[in-house]
This record gives sequence, C-alpha cells and structure tokens, in this order.
Amino acid sequence: MRPVPEQKAGASARQAILTRRTAAIFLPTIAVLAYFTTYSECVVAATSFHSLSPPMNIVLALALLAGVLGPGHRALRRGSKLADTGLAVFLFLLALIFADIALLFVSSLTPGLRQWLPDRLGHYPALAATALLYLPARALLRRAEPLRPSEMLSVYVMLMVGTLVTSYGVIHFMVPTITSPYYFTSPENRWDTLFGSHLVSWLHISNPDTVRAFWESGRWGVPWAQFLRPLAAWLVFIVAAIWVMLCLMSLAARQWTDSERLTFPLVYLPLEIVRPEATQRGGFFRSPLMWAGVAVPVILHTINGLHVYFPSVPALMFRHYNLGQFFQQRPWNAIGYLDITFYPNLVGFTYLLTMEVSFSCWFFFLLRKLEPVLGAATGYSDTATAGGFTFPFIDQQATGAFLGVAVLGVWVGRRHFAEIIRQALRDPRAGEGVAPMPYRSALLGALGGAAFLVLWARAAGLSLWVGVAFFALFFAWCVALSRIRAEAGLGGITGPMTPQETMFMAGGHSLFGVQNLTVLATLRWLTTDLRSLASVMPAQMDDFKIAESGGLQARTLPRALVFAAVAAFIITLVIYLPIVFRTGGVKMSSQRFLDVPVTPFRQLATSIASPREADRVATFYTAFGFAFSMLLSWLRLKFLWWPFHPIGYAVGFSRRTIEWMWFSLFLGWFLKLLVIRAGGLKAYRHMMPFFLGMILGEFGMGVIFGVLGSLWPETAGYQLYP
Repeated sequence: MRPVPEQKAGASARQAILTRRTAAIFLPTIAVLAYFTTYSECVVAATSFHSLSPPMNIVLALALLAGVLGPGHRALRRGSKLADTGLAVFLFLLALIFADIALLFVSSLTPGLRQWLPDRLGHYPALAATALLYLPARALLRRAEPLRPSEMLSVYVMLMVGTLVTSYGVIHFMVPTITSPYYFTSPENRWDTLFGSHLVSWLHISNPDTVRAFWESGRWGVPWAQFLRPLAAWLVFIVAAIWVMLCLMSLAARQWTDSERLTFPLVYLPLEIVRPEATQRGGFFRSPLMWAGVAVPVILHTINGLHVYFPSVPALMFRHYNLGQFFQQRPWNAIGYLDITFYPNLVGFTYLLTMEVSFSCWFFFLLRKLEPVLGAATGYSDTATAGGFTFPFIDQQATGAFLGVAVLGVWVGRRHFAEIIRQALRDPRAGEGVAPMPYRSALLGALGGAAFLVLWARAAGLSLWVGVAFFALFFAWCVALSRIRAEAGLGGITGPMTPQETMFMAGGHSLFGVQNLTVLATLRWLTTDLRSLASVMPAQMDDFKIAESGGLQARTLPRALVFAAVAAFIITLVIYLPIVFRTGGVKMSSQRFLDVPVTPFRQLATSIASPREADRVATFYTAFGFAFSMLLSWLRLKFLWWPFHPIGYAVGFSRRTIEWMWFSLFLGWFLKLLVIRAGGLKAYRHMMPFFLGMILGEFGMGVIFGVLGSLWPETAGYQLYP
C-alpha cells in the first residue's frame, strides 16, 4: 500500500471539479442520499449516516462508483450481456426511489391527492420507467466515456459538503427550530410572554395551522409559500458561513498541507478507492487483506443485525459495555459510565494517525475520567459554582483546549499568514493557482463574509458586539475542529461548550438581555454539536487535500462546494418537508425534533426567569485549559520525546461522542504499535489495506441497515452507530 499519491501535473492538466458530467452524477446522488438519510435518521431513527466523518454513505457511494458502476460501464461498452442486465436492475432501483420522491413532492403541492394516493407507488411505475429509459440510457452509456478517477473524486468532494447540509449540518436541526417555539409554547411555560415578541418573523413559521401540521401530521400538502421567506433567509446565512469557511481554508491550506504536512487521515480511503489500478490484479479491490478487513465488521454487524430482526439469533457483545459498574465505592464511583465499544472503522482510521496523536486522545480521556475521582476524594466536587458547575470543570477545560488548538493553528503558521497578507497587499492575483482562491480574495472574502453574518444577526436583533463575539467563537471552533480532523481524523466529535454557553459563563445572562438571548437560542442549532455546520470547514480542508493529491483544480473548489451546498439544501427540502408533514415531527427522531430544536428555548425561558451570574471560577478553568494546551505544545517543541499532544487534550475532554470512541482509539493505537514493533514501516504499509477494509466494511453495513430501516420502518431497525 503506497502513501497518498501526489499529482505533479500542472494546473492546466488537472480536472475541473464542477463540470456537466460531475454535476449529472452529483445531483441524483444527493437526492438519493437525502431520501434515505431523512427516512433512516429522522423517521426510523436507525443508523445515523453522518455521526462519523466522513459520512459513511458517501464513502460507500464512491466505492460503488469505482468498484461496481465503473467496471460495469466499461463492460457495457464492450457489449457484455451481464452488464445489460445490471443496467436494467440499476435503472429499476433508481426508478423506485425517484417515483417515491416525485410522489412526495406532487402530494405536497396537491393536498387532495393525499386522500387516495398510496404512501409509496410500488414497482409498477418503476417498471414502466425502466422500460422507457433502458434503450436511451444504454445507447448513451455506450457512447460516453467512463468516469475518470478525477471525476469520481470531484463528485466525492461535492458530496462531502452536500451531505452535511442534508442532515446534521443544516436541515435536520434548522428546520424544526423555526417552528418549535410556537408549537411548544403553553400557558404553563409562558414562552409567548417571556420571549415570543422577540422572535423574528422572517426567521420563523408562526401560522398555527402550519405549525400544528408540521408537528402532528395534518395530512395535507406543504404550505411552501409560508416557508419561502424563512428558508431563503437561512439559506443566505448558510451560504455566507460556508463562504467564510472557504476563505479561511484558502488562507490556511498551503500552511497545513505543505509546511506542516499534516496527515489528513480521512483522505487515504477515497484516494485508494479511485486509483486506476484499484480493480485490477493487485489493486485495492483485489487485495485479500482488504477483504479480510471488510469481513470483520460484516460478520459482527450481520449477527447483531439479525438479532434485532430475529431475537432468537444470539447477539455479540462488542458495543456499550459499561466498565464503570465495577467501581461502586466512593471515590472510585465518580468515574461514572465507562464505555467499552469496538468500532472497526475507528480502529481503521486510528491506524492511519501518528502514534503521538492517537495515544494522547485515549490517554487524556482516561485522565478526564480520573479527575472526578480526585474531586470526590478531596470534596472539591461537592460545591457548585455560581453557574452550576463543579470540579473538575471538564467542559470548561475542553473549551479552553479548543481555543488553544485554534490559536496554535494560527501561531504556528504566523510567518505564512504574514507573508500572504504582504503578497495580497502587493498583488491582487497572489496565490492564484496555489491556493483555492487568490490571497486578496480570500482575505476580503473572509472579512466581508464575517461582516455580513454580523449584520445579518443584527437585523435579527443581535447586538453588534454580541454578534462579533459569537461568530469569533464559532469560527474559532471551526478552525480547531479542522485542525483536529487534519491531524486526528476525528470530525465526528460533539465538541466543548457552545459559543453561547461560553459567553454566558463569562458574562452572565443579565449582560445580554432578552433580545440577545432569544436570537442566540435560535442560533443554537448551529453550535449545539460540532458535527453540524461547523464540520463543513474540516470537510473543505479534506477536499483541498484530495484535490491536490487527486489531480483536481483547487481553484474550482469554491464554486463547486457552494453549488453543492445550495443544490443539497433545495433538493433535501423537497424531500424532507413532505415526509415531515406526512409523518409528524413529534413521531420522528427525538434528537432532531425534540432535543436540539426545543431544549434551547426551554433553557432560554429559565435564563430569563432565573438569570445566572458570571462564573469566575469556571472562566478560570477555561483559561487553565487554554494555558495547558499551550504548555503541551511548547513541551512538544522543546523535547522530541514528549508523547502528549494538545489535540489529544481537546479530544479527550470533549463531550459525548468521545465516550464511545476512546476504546477503539486505544485499540487502533495498540495494533499499530504491535505492527510497527514487529515489522517496521514495511509491515505498517503492508497491513494498511486490512484497516482500510475495516472502515469500508463498517460503513457499508451502516448504509445497508439504514436502507433496510428506511424501507421497512415498522421494524425496530439496527442502529450501527452510536
């Protein structure tokens, strides 16, 4: 297994990312992914395709494109009868999906049809569509050239951003938020009197009938006209945020890829999948080690999946075993829940990390679990601060650590950033062909985009100084997460405290006033989980690395990614809203409809009725986390043998998801240690297909069970992650 290939061709020899061919593949693909994502993650609450990074469904889509559809297309051009049959089956499956999408959209426009149309059209229209499309499609494909590896990668990089919009990134959290305060208000909670007058009409849906239909399934069409203004306002906001991330990425890209040579572990698998020799003898898809790696998660998840659908099949215990149950006596019971879970894909990704980073991630997590023991033993944990926080202030340490990672990312590259500022001031075309956009355009774009976001928030009622503080923290989180993903491959972490929580901790609720608190609550969908919109910037950075290594024109990346985000937003809404109005939000995923969209307004009501003061102790521990991450970085530079990395501190102390990840990180680190001790670098490279196979196998099983749950929602469904 070779390292990530570097294309040395000039810019003129590279592939433009957004072309007619790549757009023709991307658009139906994002529609299919949005369709199954909505059913799997919202209706059935089965496997979440987007809880991990990269999203498992796009990795499988790329594998099918390179390993099945590509060879099938070449066989079709040679006149293979088997390929003809495969084309008919493929068209039939596509027709089934798009017939249902058409039914959803048409019934949302014409409510009367909902009284007699079935929930799904079935196979008869799909058979008719297949018969009509087969001969034209066959003739077209026989004339068309198969997709080149660079074109497959172009589709993949657009899907990296587009699929985030279809799920966690935007739609699943944002859309319920614009209706939830009006549906959940009641005489008991008095939301209408506490903050109802501060909700901005152009960001919310307030019509009682529409709100009730959204949450309770009114069995009528979608009132699209009422959604146009708020959705357009949010789309402008989202595009502006993505644009700022693109500009920041353009400024940092060369520093991270060339000067610091960060590992970018998440780009290895897609680059291996699309190698021209991947389907040939000795290639990725012909490697016995790769298929042995695939077999590990396939066997494990097949057995446990069968147990869910057929309880008589015994289950394997490799997920969510609580070691904390063995610590019952004080102070050791302060360890709490200590999860043991084996995720083959995380073991595979960890194998690609540096030993220093992977060791630090699980080490600092265990340190984080031991700190409460110290608090219980000394009594420090018995007293809460003014903000309700207790020792060891895990969230505050994580917040400081994330700020430290962001600042370190700028500090280490300070000479690079100073140089590009000088170049941008002298030459408007400086950086053209080197970075995704010229340095002057990136600088002005970042400043202009950030100013636009602050003014957008000001129009929504947020004070200027609050808007500046909020977006500064938000983009600091984006930079930190990008750095973590580039070095540790962990984009799927929940993160530290939100920017809102950080501001309230430092200043208290009374400092902000009801209007600011209300707007900040409305923006909580943006920050409650770093797997939401904040994860777009790490995806963009990976996209740049893929573009550089895979022969793509990096300068075409901004246009392609903005197109992908806007197209995914519109296509997903066409699918998502009819499903929600047909099903009813209260019957759908509790996280996406009851937790993220509703909890911020409950907390808002509490903060208005009982505001908390600024918490100096918690703020001190945030500063401690920042200082400690700086110390770790200094020690790494001072001593070559120093094993602790500041990214491990930020990851180990972050919220929620690291609780499930840590053991797989440890296992991947340990297995890599054994391989290197046994055979050195040669053995490490030889075994890489096995670990990449574990990633591909688990992602494939996740998609399979997600699709099964989407097709048969009456079954319980097997949730592969978390």
